[in-house]
Amino acid sequence: MTSASHRQRGMGIINALDQEWRELVNGRSETVIRWAARHPVLTACQSLNDILAVARLNTDPVLAALLTEVSAGDQLAGRVVLQAMLGRMVRMARARPALEC
Repeated sequence: MTSASHRQRGMGIINALDQEWRELVNGRSETVIRWAARHPVLTACQSLNDILAVARLNTDPVLAALLTEVSAGDQLAGRVVLQAMLGRMVRMARARPALEC
């Protein structure tokens, strides 16, 4: 598989994750409010996008709070971690030449 086809396939995944995120953002405020009640770093958050905004400023404590929720079985928290890290992962993948498998 060529480097271009690897990139194309990767962008399809990124686009699918972005579409999923847009769908997830709606109607999750109850979950975010529950997380905010348990984790002081999330107190100001009322939406999943609020969590991403706070994570940009205070990454480690936000991700720690979310990973605590993941360890308690909350899969949505894991998806938020993925979304928070997605831009960084894309930049790292673009910076590294494609590896042949």
